[in-house]
Amino acid sequence: PSKINLKDRIEGVIRKYGEIIFDGDDVSTVSKKIVNTRNKILHVNAKKKNALDGGQCGFYMIKLVDLYRVIVLRELELWNDDLEANLQKSVEKLNKQFPQFRIK
Repeated sequence: PSKINLKDRIEGVIRKYGEIIFDGDDVSTVSKKIVNTRNKILHVNAKKKNALDGGQCGFYMIKLVDLYRVIVLRELELWNDDLEANLQKSVEKLNKQFPQFRIK
């Protein structure tokens, strides 16, 4: 059996828990760039290609923090309709405010 790589794992988590947060984003490309950015930083490889740029790092860090909250609250069975509505509004505002950082 083949091993699941980090990109596939991140993409799976986003698809399971991040349907609102990453709606309209190219999840496959975002996942690949997250992994490449991680490799660029942790392996100190400034020449690493296809990574998030500075603005995208901040933008997608906000989305990943929201994703983390959703995962924890769902797993603790504390997620509810009010939280989902607030998340929807927050993501719409973020996407509208920083469209230049989105990966579509």
